[in-house]
Amino acid sequence: MVRYISLLLFIGLAFGSDSERIISKWDNGVTKRIQYYRGSGFDEELIGVKTFYPNGDLRWKCRYQNNKRHGEYLFYLEGNKLLLEGKYANGDVDSATGDGKWYAYHPDKIKGYGFFYANDKYTISVEFHDNGELKSYTPSSIRDYKGFLIYKSYTWYSNGRLKGINKMIQPGDGEDEYISNMDAFYEDGKPKFLAEFGPGMKKELFKKYYPNGNIQTSENEFGMKIYYKPDGTIDFTSE
Repeated sequence: MVRYISLLLFIGLAFGSDSERIISKWDNGVTKRIQYYRGSGFDEELIGVKTFYPNGDLRWKCRYQNNKRHGEYLFYLEGNKLLLEGKYANGDVDSATGDGKWYAYHPDKIKGYGFFYANDKYTISVEFHDNGELKSYTPSSIRDYKGFLIYKSYTWYSNGRLKGINKMIQPGDGEDEYISNMDAFYEDGKPKFLAEFGPGMKKELFKKYYPNGNIQTSENEFGMKIYYKPDGTIDFTSE
């Protein structure tokens, strides 16, 4: 029996086993990044990474080989909505395996929303921070079933938090027909500004916020502006 146990121990040490480690956590204590390894000691090898949002939802996951991203990469929005799909080859955006393309899935699957995509995804371009976190994605312009031109892009900070969302809809063929919504956030996740523009890029709503989360300026479609102090009280108004 002792010899049998020793043999199992020797095999375990020789071949190792898969393991996972929590690398970092958000300020609220929720796990932010987990790394997966195979083997042990000198032969230990990183084989995968998963990152998470502050609410615990999966953010992205990717396999690794030779300490580089290699294989399928998936990125999710909060709420577990798959947004991006692509492949890496030896640390580079894939050009050697698969079809060499990255895809963005429809992020707004709302009944009656009116958007349709071929195979429910479309080709995009992506950009990453030096630490491997997603920096931006820019989709190809597409048209919904009404013929409206749709454009929606996201940007992120290197810490993984959302930096901005830009959405434009072009109902007609003229360049001045765009309807646009833009949202921006501070690095800690608090809102920075919200802007809505109508046809001809006419400003319909604008709100700017202090870093503490209190509103700083608001403006409506009639040009009425309200300025606030950092404590949230009104400072003055103008038209």
